[in-house]
Amino acid sequence: MNVEIKKKDLLEKEIIITLSNEEIENEKNKKISELLKSITIKGFRKGHITQDVLINKFGEKITNDSLKELINKIFIELINKNNFKIINLPIFQISKINENTKVVINFEILPEIKLNIDNIKIIEYISEIKDEEIADEIEKLKIINGKWEETNLPINFGDLITLDIFSLENEQETPLLINNDVFLHEEFVFFDGFINIIKNYSTGMDISINIKDIKIFDKIFYNKNLIKIYIKKIMRSKKIETEIELKEKLYIKEDIIEKIKDKLEKISKNVTKKLLKVSIINKLLENNTFEIPKYLMTESLNDYEKKEMKVDKIEIEKNIKLELLLNEIKIKFNINVLHDEIQKVLDTFYKNVKNNKDDLYKKIENNLLEEKIFNLILNKANKMTKKITYKDLKKLEIENVHKY
Repeated sequence: MNVEIKKKDLLEKEIIITLSNEEIENEKNKKISELLKSITIKGFRKGHITQDVLINKFGEKITNDSLKELINKIFIELINKNNFKIINLPIFQISKINENTKVVINFEILPEIKLNIDNIKIIEYISEIKDEEIADEIEKLKIINGKWEETNLPINFGDLITLDIFSLENEQETPLLINNDVFLHEEFVFFDGFINIIKNYSTGMDISINIKDIKIFDKIFYNKNLIKIYIKKIMRSKKIETEIELKEKLYIKEDIIEKIKDKLEKISKNVTKKLLKVSIINKLLENNTFEIPKYLMTESLNDYEKKEMKVDKIEIEKNIKLELLLNEIKIKFNINVLHDEIQKVLDTFYKNVKNNKDDLYKKIENNLLEEKIFNLILNKANKMTKKITYKDLKKLEIENVHKY
C-alpha cells in the first residue's frame, strides 16, 4: 500500500491510496471467513455453508464491500493520525491501474485557529440621560397618545403614514408591502434620509426610489432595483397638551419625569450590552485571522439565495468566521450549558408555549452559550468607558447592532 497526502489548497486535501491486488484479496478473504461463520442461507445450517456457494451467490458484493471497508479503515486512520477535522462529505474516486487499485479522496478541513482573546480593547458606552432627552420622550408620548386624524397636508415629522410599496421591474409593478404603517419618529431620522425624501409628499402621491439610495430598503428589498412608494394615508396627532393629561392617559401615578428617566436608563443599559457584544465581535474578527472553508461559504450562499435574503459575501464570511471562533472558544474553555439553566429560562419566559419546544430549547441553549462566551471575553478584555448622549447611543445601535 502506498499513501500520498496532497495539499491542494490551504484547507483542501487530497489523499491518494494505492492498493495492490494482494492487499485487496487478503481483505476479501477475511470477509469471507467472517461470513462463513455468521451468514444464514436457505438449505444450509448456520456456519456450514461452503466457500464456493458463498462466492457464487455473493462474490461481487463481498469484493465491493471488503474494498470499501478497507478504504474506510485506512482513511479513518489517516484522518486521526493527521488530526484532520473534516468539514464536508469526502469524495471518493476508485480506479484500476494495471495490477493496483487507486483511490483518490478529496475533502476540506476546518482551519486551525490560534485564539487571541486576551486583553481585547473594547469601548463601553455610558449614556447620561439629559433633561432635554426626557422632554423629547415626553413629547413623543404626547404625540403617540394624542388624537389621530387624517390629513391632506404634506408629510411631516411625527406623522403616521400608510404606504404601499411596489417593485418596478420590467416596467411592471409588483406588490412588496401593502398597507404598511410607518411612524416617523426620532429613530426613523437615522434611516439614511428617507424622511427627507418623502416629507413634502401628500396623500395619493407616489415616489419612485432607487433602492441603492436608501440602505434600509437595500437590506429589505435586496434583489430589487427600483421601488415605487404610494402614500395611501397620512395621520397626524393632535397631541396631548399637558403632562397631567398624559399621566391620566397612561395611568401613571408617580412622577412622569422619573418614570421616563427610569425607562430610558433601562433601554440604555440594554443598548450598551448590545453594543458591547458588537464591539467584542469586531475585535474577535480583527484579532483572529484564518481561512474559511469554501464548503461553508458555498452552503451559506445557497441558504441565503433559497431564503431570498440579501447576499453580502463579506458579511456572510464574517458570520462564518464568528461561528467558528465561538465554537473554538467553547471547546478550549470547556463552556457548556446545563439542562437546568435552559429549563429555568423555559419556566420563566415560555411556560405556556406548547409547540416547537425542541427548537425553542435549542435556541435558548445557543443564546445561553453565546452569553457565557461573551462574558468570558469581557472579563479578559481591556474595557474603556465613553460617555455619550442617549440619542447618540440609539444612533449607534441602529448603525451597528443589526449587523450580527
